[in-house]
Amino acid sequence: MPYAEKIQLFTGLLILFIASSGYYLAKLYYTKKGRNDLQYFLKIYMFAGSLIGTHQVFEFLSLHYQSQIIYKVGLLISLSGMIIYGISLEILYNKNFYFKRLGFIGLLISIIYLFSKNTHFDTLDFHLTHYSIFVWTLIWLFLLIYWNICIIFGRQNIKRYIKGSVTLMYPLVTMMISFFISLFYSIYSYLKQQENICTNFPSVWCTLAFLQIAFIPIFLVQLPKLYNKRPPRSSLSTKKFHQYLFATLLLTIFILWILSKSDCFNLQFIFA
Repeated sequence: MPYAEKIQLFTGLLILFIASSGYYLAKLYYTKKGRNDLQYFLKIYMFAGSLIGTHQVFEFLSLHYQSQIIYKVGLLISLSGMIIYGISLEILYNKNFYFKRLGFIGLLISIIYLFSKNTHFDTLDFHLTHYSIFVWTLIWLFLLIYWNICIIFGRQNIKRYIKGSVTLMYPLVTMMISFFISLFYSIYSYLKQQENICTNFPSVWCTLAFLQIAFIPIFLVQLPKLYNKRPPRSSLSTKKFHQYLFATLLLTIFILWILSKSDCFNLQFIFA
């Protein structure tokens, strides 16, 4: 079995094991603490993590069998994980950020896009290289940015229920620590070896997602202390929703502009 395949399988199974065992351990902990109000969040939150692990297993299977179908399904599972993380935020804040609507639209576009074309992928070092997934990457990035904006600016009227440290801790331990580590690695690889950031970063990040395992338990243990009680149900106003979408769009465009400076974001990458 090639090295990259072993890494994808190992990290995928590791994330799946931690997500499932961590769920039951945290469930017992919350029950002991009398915090049944956190049980639903825990279930959705760990389910999202298990989808990221499942995506890694599908990357292994797509390499092992050289199957485009498995590869495309794995990408959709990964995107579903991001969507479920968005829903976990809605549960945590008890606030509707319209993530289900955005996620459904993004998933539908990704399905049409991926299954209407041939995709090309290969291995490099310990990860995959993606050549034909621009639209999927763009949707993933858009939802990630929107998720972070909702976390930071969506705390209106719930500050007395949830301590401010959750705003920092929740995104970092969920995925942003491995995101920044992967970003630094990808930039280093580009500067040292001229490796393509656009084609490599998605798989580098998914592979290094197992690094979050060390931090998620800290968050789950601290959450009952930071989460006084569930806030009243609320929804993002139409005005705020449009403002968040506009800010997300601007940040997405800015990131694409930055990537264009590395010569990886070009017409060949978009239409491959």
